[in-house]
Amino acid sequence: MEDVSPVHTDSLVPDKPELGGAVASCPIVGVGASAGGLEAFQEFLGAADPSAGLAYVLVQHLDPNHESMLPELLSRRTKLPVNAITDGMTVAPDTVYLLPPNRELRIEDGVLRLREFVQPRGQRRPIDTFFASLATDQTVNAACVVLSGTGADGSEGLRMVKEAGGLTVAQSPSEAKYDGMPNSAVSTGLVDLILSADEMPRNLANYFSASRGALGLGDKIEETFLSRVSDAVRYRTGHDFNNYKPSTVQRRIARRMQVVGLSDRSEYIKHLMTNGDEGHLLFRDLLINVTSFFRDPEAFQALRSKVLPDILEGRGANETVRIWVPACSSGEEAYSIAILLAEMLDRVETPPSISIFATDIDQTMLSIGRDAIYPPSAVGDVPPELLDRYFIGEEKGYRLTPRIRDMVRFSEHSVIKDPPFSRLDLISCRNLLIYFEAELQGRVIPVFHYALRKGGYLFLGPSENLAGHDELFRTVDGPWRLYRKGSMRSQPLSLPIDLRRRTPGRRDTATAARAMPQAVDEELVRRRVVERYAPPFVLIDRAGSVVYSSGRTGRYLEFSGGKPSMKLLDLAKDGLRSALRAVLGSDGGEARRLVKRDVPLEVDGQVFMIDVSCEPIGRQMRLIVFQDTSEARVDQDGDEDVEITQFTDDMRIRELEDELSESRQVLRTTIEELETSNEELKSSNEEMMSMNEELQSANEELSTINDELKTKIDALAEANDDIRNLLESTRIATMFLDQNLRMRSFTPEAARVLRLSDADKGRVIGDIRTRLDDIELGRAADEVLRTLEPFDATVEQDETGRVFLLRMIPYRTLDDEIKGVVIVLTDVTDLTSAVSRLEDANQDAENRLEEIERIYAQTPVAMGLVDRDMTYLRLNRRLAEVYGQPPDAIVGRQVSDVVPHIAELIAPVIAQVFETGEGRHDVEIIGETAARPGEPRVFMTDWHPYTRDGEVVAVGFVFEDITETRQRDEHLRQLMYELQHRVKNVLANVLALTRQAQRSDKPPAVALERLSDRIQSMAQTNNLLSAQDWRFVALEELLRAELPSVYGEDVCTLKGPKIQVGSRAAVALSMAIHEMATNAAKYGSLSAKGGRVDVSWRLEDRGQGLTLLLDWEESGGPEVPPEATGKGFGSTLIRATIEQSLSGTVRRDFAEGGARYAITVPFNALETVADEGEDRIAHSDPGGRGTGRS
Repeated sequence: MEDVSPVHTDSLVPDKPELGGAVASCPIVGVGASAGGLEAFQEFLGAADPSAGLAYVLVQHLDPNHESMLPELLSRRTKLPVNAITDGMTVAPDTVYLLPPNRELRIEDGVLRLREFVQPRGQRRPIDTFFASLATDQTVNAACVVLSGTGADGSEGLRMVKEAGGLTVAQSPSEAKYDGMPNSAVSTGLVDLILSADEMPRNLANYFSASRGALGLGDKIEETFLSRVSDAVRYRTGHDFNNYKPSTVQRRIARRMQVVGLSDRSEYIKHLMTNGDEGHLLFRDLLINVTSFFRDPEAFQALRSKVLPDILEGRGANETVRIWVPACSSGEEAYSIAILLAEMLDRVETPPSISIFATDIDQTMLSIGRDAIYPPSAVGDVPPELLDRYFIGEEKGYRLTPRIRDMVRFSEHSVIKDPPFSRLDLISCRNLLIYFEAELQGRVIPVFHYALRKGGYLFLGPSENLAGHDELFRTVDGPWRLYRKGSMRSQPLSLPIDLRRRTPGRRDTATAARAMPQAVDEELVRRRVVERYAPPFVLIDRAGSVVYSSGRTGRYLEFSGGKPSMKLLDLAKDGLRSALRAVLGSDGGEARRLVKRDVPLEVDGQVFMIDVSCEPIGRQMRLIVFQDTSEARVDQDGDEDVEITQFTDDMRIRELEDELSESRQVLRTTIEELETSNEELKSSNEEMMSMNEELQSANEELSTINDELKTKIDALAEANDDIRNLLESTRIATMFLDQNLRMRSFTPEAARVLRLSDADKGRVIGDIRTRLDDIELGRAADEVLRTLEPFDATVEQDETGRVFLLRMIPYRTLDDEIKGVVIVLTDVTDLTSAVSRLEDANQDAENRLEEIERIYAQTPVAMGLVDRDMTYLRLNRRLAEVYGQPPDAIVGRQVSDVVPHIAELIAPVIAQVFETGEGRHDVEIIGETAARPGEPRVFMTDWHPYTRDGEVVAVGFVFEDITETRQRDEHLRQLMYELQHRVKNVLANVLALTRQAQRSDKPPAVALERLSDRIQSMAQTNNLLSAQDWRFVALEELLRAELPSVYGEDVCTLKGPKIQVGSRAAVALSMAIHEMATNAAKYGSLSAKGGRVDVSWRLEDRGQGLTLLLDWEESGGPEVPPEATGKGFGSTLIRATIEQSLSGTVRRDFAEGGARYAITVPFNALETVADEGEDRIAHSDPGGRGTGRS
């Protein structure tokens, strides 16, 4: 029968019926919630039975700065008494206890204890804290409930309640207003019941009312029942707990029967067989884990000082330290060992690689270990320096660093049924064996001995021992159960270990066998012979998986790292796979045995020759036998039922090729899985960010809801106080009538005014003489009750002449039900005579105030008033516009909040006015306001004191924004400067041209004409620049003004990109173009019919920045005279403007149809040309005179 280890943790809470602390007088239910908790609490308590005998302790995330309103709100929804917890309060049944704000709650010996939080706000987990103490103090007498909320608070505490044997319940995420906390609890896999809030109280009551004594120990019926349950669980899960201690198994079964509400054994067996999930749930109850980092610190200190140094000694970079942590649970112990090794490897020059195999049979726990993220409560025992070094803080908790995570490999594996890892340096199996019966312990210890290398170490729990196998190990540290493998040879293994729980019949047979010592156990003898003398063998199924293994197979088979595989070809050592494929792949017939002889196998550096045979066993199984050729061969060449072949090098080559193909396939698969994991990680990151945003939103909403609710409660309390004080102290006569208009009660003033007595209570109001003229109270009250409209009247009392204001309104309850009429009589005799006088005075004052307010609001001057704290008391519309905010948003706020940029300038002025009592005038302030952020404004201000009883109580001020005025002044100043500068330059240029004309050898009329043209060209350029505020002009506009606009579009073409030319560069460039155009018109292509000028330009990068290239080409002109020297005034002017003013170059040559110019100008010269550039143009001297074309 297949059997596995039923417990998978490095340590379990001892499954004892005793409680951790003093037994409370009743079961205690801890209930946790955060966002949406009020609604969930109300549903929960509304369904609670007041006689169920349970105590409920409610823990919610509360605002530490406000008192909780939960007691008052929840009292309306339950019949149970609701108490706010005080320190030292003893828990009593059928009572609700509420956590007060800003306090942490624990329970000790059934007594509730409050203390201040140690953690800062934002890191507190009050639900986890209370659940953990509840689990420790009350164990099986406890239950925990997780209701609506965001985040994960409660999940870690729920885990501890489950471990202690208590009941765990979570609200259905689909029912919760906020599903963060319920989802987190459910994801632990440890929740017993997932219910809506109103279903929980009934299930809790049923659970705790179920009899815990329904299952007895020691009788035959009980043994049969346990065996049947074990068979059912094995059928559902494939796991067996027959060799788990019966007392523990029984308590776990009893607990599951309580959860499902069954007390009859046969009914539970039926439920177990028909409900597919129950088998898994029961088995999970047996796999409850308690594990922590560095549990028993002294034990880990002994491991670090006495074992790990020896393991690392002499190991180099090419070697691997192999460690096995069976029953690793969620991995804390494996990671603890990895951290110890990391600390020691930091001091090793050539550290070896570390492989820690962490195995378990619970995939849920393995997944937690693989994720390597643990909540804050799980790392509480980690020393701070190790926490900082090997953990990374995240929102969900603490993540192990990649260095530590990469040392540990998690895989599913059973200590009992699966072959062990081999050549191990250390096995750490702490607190697992204590849950096995002695016989199973005795079978597991040899497995560990077999798996360890020579001199390897075994690390057990403090309550465990070697189960009678002291000869296999020697003690290294007795108190902390550290052992070292001895020199005795390991015994052959037989896996899986078959230790089925014996039924009563089997136990009787065994007893009879012990009574007859002369009887021989033939099966035992046969097994012993096979183990000692038969060659190693394995039995495989049709899929190639190992289903049975003899001893001594470690020479031929071994586990690789990662998740173990039971496939024979995966387990085979290098050199055997080809031979195994040959015997497994050949079709030798149903009864033939296939043998491959002389297969080379390397073991510990030596090569052995072995024979590998395969023999069918029935239709489903095959027997694989490994035989050393040094021993006598069982199969002879002459056997007819044996097919024997020699193992050749070709087979070895095929093996290597097959292994290469497999490696490539594994690599491809690994890459695909890695890509998938990356995508999942990205998705997880996005979900985490989304959860972050949802959590922030939920917190904000919760705070808002709390504020609103507190405001309503405060208002209600204030209203109740007001009403009570009104009825007791007011001199207003008030009467309360019921729905039948009978007097229900009245105030003392009503009794005095209307001469009422207690005898009038219960009388109909119409039958009572009230001494009021012209009013029938009964008829008026009836009309109010019928129409539900208030009734108002002024009445006089006939005897006294007093005047009363009468008002009747319907009496409404909080539920808006009409329960009668309220009558109020207010004595307004003294007020009536003063009303007319006051009305006249008020009207006059209102008129004056309205005029003042209208002037204040509509004046175009910005005005305001501030107090000593520089808080705005009032301001007008214009000042609000200056500040860029509505008036309502400014009043009541301080200057530093409204105009922070000028607050430091204003504060001294205000302080001086308050101190001296004298005003300040013409105070200039420069700063920014919200109306124009980033733009400093200039304000001229006046400040005046406002006094009351000789004391300055406020300061009034007037703001005038003079920014535009200042800017206009500055602009005018700059314009004047620019105009002066431009006129100066223009006059200088004109003067230079005039002087050149005076030196010209041309006739005065011609010289004057040329001078006029050049001056006109400068004027034209100035016109273009003035249109652009003397900033820039387009190059094409300059050219068009000199060519197409003068000579026509048909003879002049322009082509080039848009280029903006600065003002100074434009003047220089236009003068050169004008000279070129004038020469073309007088001597060149434009002087002849059919002649034309084509101008093109472009920008090029010649390695030193952009350069403008302008090409001027004339065609169709007259023949160029030989005497054209190019040294005339015009040519000199062109060169001067381009080369000197623009730092460019000019190249001119003559073709058949006219002149060609190639001009280059640096692009930066077009943008900015120094003033001296214009001066060079203005004062340049051609230095000679030419004739004809210039």
